[in-house]
Amino acid sequence: MAWYVKIYKVGIGVDEFKKIMKNDSVIESVFSHSKEDSFNEFWDIEIFFNNKPNEIELDIQLRIICSINNYPVPYFEIKEIKKIDWNKINQENFPDIFIGRFLLTLDLKKRRNSYSRNIIYLKAAEAFGTGYHNSTKGCILALEFLKKKSNLDYLLSSGTKCLDLGTGTGVLAFIFCQLWPSKVLALDIDPIALEISELLAKKNYFANRISFIRTHELRANNIINHGNYALIMANILATPLKKLVNEIKKNTIKNGRVLLSGILIEQFNGISNIYRKHGFVLEKKWILGDWITILFYKP
Repeated sequence: MAWYVKIYKVGIGVDEFKKIMKNDSVIESVFSHSKEDSFNEFWDIEIFFNNKPNEIELDIQLRIICSINNYPVPYFEIKEIKKIDWNKINQENFPDIFIGRFLLTLDLKKRRNSYSRNIIYLKAAEAFGTGYHNSTKGCILALEFLKKKSNLDYLLSSGTKCLDLGTGTGVLAFIFCQLWPSKVLALDIDPIALEISELLAKKNYFANRISFIRTHELRANNIINHGNYALIMANILATPLKKLVNEIKKNTIKNGRVLLSGILIEQFNGISNIYRKHGFVLEKKWILGDWITILFYKP
């Protein structure tokens, strides 16, 4: 048998709550609980275990985290579930999908046995950015647009790079590497996500093209990045995208592009107004379901 803990309506401190009993957990997932604006987002966290977790220990850990960080104590429950074949579940819930010209698959054999450059191998449910979420789909479509309709090829030919803020599984970095020969710097605050993305980079034959760096604060720091990026991608959430605008501006070269996602439709005006005030020009947007992906360029 297997067990899972569900923590309900976490408004802040999602990363701290995800770390609970990390060494004993099998897998964890975070799901959006609301469609409210970026300052009132709530998340449900599911953490799966092979053995029954200690309810008292879990309650104590939750209360300690909340006390230290001044968070409200969330409600949680522990449930027993049948033994799970994770590979089978992933294959059923995350079938192969085409986004534009690219095939995203959880079947490593398809990646190994194909001569196509447009197959990307991923591992679902272990880090954000598996390609099945509309925010990631929008980014992939935007990258294809940039390849066909922009001068990004010329900008990248001068030695500039791509910066992927909040890389997750690394899927956007992989798509970029399929479309352009330039290198990518991929940042994330989650060490588990970086372990996964580095492994997937090897499986997709991009290990020599992508540098993965863990940062305690997701930012485009001049010391690391030297302000030399023709493309900055950030598929995260509206609130950090607003906070990052100054550093993104400093690190984007003239005529460079900024690709933003993880944004609900009702958050578009807020994000757009902030980036326009900082000199960015809206080039195009993609709407998929409740989510919007935005492409700016820097004159």
